[in-house]
Amino acid sequence: GIGADFHLNNERAIQYLTQRGLKLKDSPDVVIESIINHLSKDSFTIDELAKTISTGWKDASLARAKNIAITETTAAYNGGRIKGMQELGIKQMGWINSHDDKVRHSHSIDQVVNVGEKFTLADGYQVAYPGDGDAEHSCNCRCVVVSKLD
Repeated sequence: GIGADFHLNNERAIQYLTQRGLKLKDSPDVVIESIINHLSKDSFTIDELAKTISTGWKDASLARAKNIAITETTAAYNGGRIKGMQELGIKQMGWINSHDDKVRHSHSIDQVVNVGEKFTLADGYQVAYPGDGDAEHSCNCRCVVVSKLD
């Protein structure tokens, strides 16, 4: 990937999340506030974020809060990374999965596309970045988008 400090990545992720809003549209404000507060920190864990979400939103179990934390932060970071690539004039980006037994078949791709184009997943579904798309393709996604330099 292209070198940019962690704070800059967080700022782009926060901007992206603020502009896009949450994927889970019926979430209360405490969810987006919790995510933005954690993205503003130097570091945090998904478990810490999930605990904050479940504490603030009494209707969310810890398991549901963890799903929200993974899904929303993955989308925010990857959307923010693409925004940064566009700002820097990066031409190509690649899809990287976690390479473990939890990776869903559709995400087990090795693909490079032009920035702004969509990735075609193994099942033919197209997404702009890891964490984009419908629930089947975005929930609990841990993949990342990286810049590719010639």
